[in-house]
Amino acid sequence: MNAFNVNGTCNNGNASFLGGGQIGYNWQTGGWVWGIEADGSWRDLTQDLFGVFGANPTPGLPFGSLAGDTVFMRSEQGALGTVRGRIGWAPGQWLLYATGGLAVGEVKHTVVEVPFPFNCLAVGPTCRGASVSDTKVGWTAGAGIEWALGSNWSVGAEYLFVDLGTTTVAFAPSAGIFTNSSVTNFDDTSHVVRAKLNYRFTGFGGY
Repeated sequence: MNAFNVNGTCNNGNASFLGGGQIGYNWQTGGWVWGIEADGSWRDLTQDLFGVFGANPTPGLPFGSLAGDTVFMRSEQGALGTVRGRIGWAPGQWLLYATGGLAVGEVKHTVVEVPFPFNCLAVGPTCRGASVSDTKVGWTAGAGIEWALGSNWSVGAEYLFVDLGTTTVAFAPSAGIFTNSSVTNFDDTSHVVRAKLNYRFTGFGGY
C-alpha cells in the first residue's frame, strides 16, 4: 500500500503553528540596539507531492520505466532552533532590526514509487520506497519590529528565512523492474513569521 494513505489533494503544503521561547541580551547606545538571541520552537510542517511519469519504453531506468509510474513525496519539518545576532534602530518606543545566524532543525523526507498508473486518490501496491530523518544545521536571516510597552515588556513581529541545506533520498535497485539506483533531492527551506512577547529582566530607557 502507498505509505501516505493519500485521500485528498495530492499536491499540498500546509502552514504550521509555531510555538516556543527565546532568551537573549541587548545593548543600547543612543538609537542603536545590538543583541544576541537563542530560541527553540516546535512546528509540524508537511508538504505532499504527487507525480505521474509519461510514457518511457526504455526498461531499467530508475523512474518512469513503466508508462504512468506514480511517485509520492512527503517532506516534513519539526523542531527548530536558532542562535542569532541582531542590530536595530530605535527612534523611540519602536525598534526596527535585522537578524541572522545559525539554524538547527529536524527534517524527514519519504519517497514511494508505484509501478502502475492510477488516480492520485487511489491506493496501490508499492514498488519501492525510502525515507530519511535527520537533524540539519544551516542558517537563517530576517527582520523584525518591536514596540516597548513599558520598562520591561515589549511585543513584536519577526520574519525569518531558514535554510537547512539539501537532503537526498536514495533508492536501491529493485530486481526485475528497476536495475539502476536513483536519488531525490529535497531543499530544506522554510519561511517563518511569528509574533513575540518579551520580558526584560532589567529595564532600560529608549524603545
